[in-house]
Amino acid sequence: MDRSPVRRASEAFEGERSTLGAIRVRSGRGAGSHLLEVPGAFVFIGLDPNSSFLAGSGVRLDERGFVVTGGGLIRDGRRPAALAPRDPGPWETSVPGVFAVGDLRSGSTKQVASAAGEGASAALSIREHLADAERRAQIRSIAPPAGARTRAARPIDVAV
Repeated sequence: MDRSPVRRASEAFEGERSTLGAIRVRSGRGAGSHLLEVPGAFVFIGLDPNSSFLAGSGVRLDERGFVVTGGGLIRDGRRPAALAPRDPGPWETSVPGVFAVGDLRSGSTKQVASAAGEGASAALSIREHLADAERRAQIRSIAPPAGARTRAARPIDVAV
């Protein structure tokens, strides 16, 4: 049996009473189409990322156009400056506050169940990011502006 990789394109799904029985496929070798009997099928609609909307955003993409997240941002030694004080979380991108999950993420498994799980996990990461941002804003609001001169507190006499 020839086990060399063959590219096939589906032409039609065939079956009866809502049950798949076969797929008519066209071979990439130019041999025309033939019927392939199968009990089921997983449809994979493509592997080309639709990331053009991120151009100029600062979000790092890999060589194929997928969004680089988490440990991938520091593996190559090009740690984003905004993430310098810490390691990024698994769904964080090179832009603070921007998270990526699912098929658009570099290294993802390209499976719906995984994407759903990543999304739920990312929601928790986003909540933590927002809470941290709120804490930092509160600290800035009570701290004197940079370079501001402050008066030394005067000692208070206390009579007992």
